[in-house]
Amino acid sequence: MEKYIHTQLQSAEHNFNLKEDYWKHVAKTLKEGASGQFRWVECQLKEVEKCIDEEAVEVVLKNLPKDLEEIYSQAVQNAKKGQHAEDVHHLLLWLLYAYMPLNESQVGEILAINVKYQTVKNTRGMKPKLHTIVPSVLSS
Repeated sequence: MEKYIHTQLQSAEHNFNLKEDYWKHVAKTLKEGASGQFRWVECQLKEVEKCIDEEAVEVVLKNLPKDLEEIYSQAVQNAKKGQHAEDVHHLLLWLLYAYMPLNESQVGEILAINVKYQTVKNTRGMKPKLHTIVPSVLSS
């Protein structure tokens, strides 16, 4: 776990040119909160990646969710409040009742349906940007 965290923090996405001692502090905090769950760490690293400075990283570290259930619950609540709440709800229903995992093309087709008006949206050839609709925690 420690090696994974260290490797991820040294990658370009997380490199803010901060002191190595600080990244050791971040790694230690994440390791302690992880309880051995790599997915929990991955989700928290995504939150750290969004930070623009040390102060923002500290806010993330002080508000770490206790487990994966809390992470997913927060992500779903945020999605419900977001600009694409109807699309998220519609997509989650499809995922819930799908007989097999959906691929990106199928997700695009689902998101092109306007359930409220029972029409197909004119996407003008644009591919769906899943990361703008569904929180990154909920997609891999």
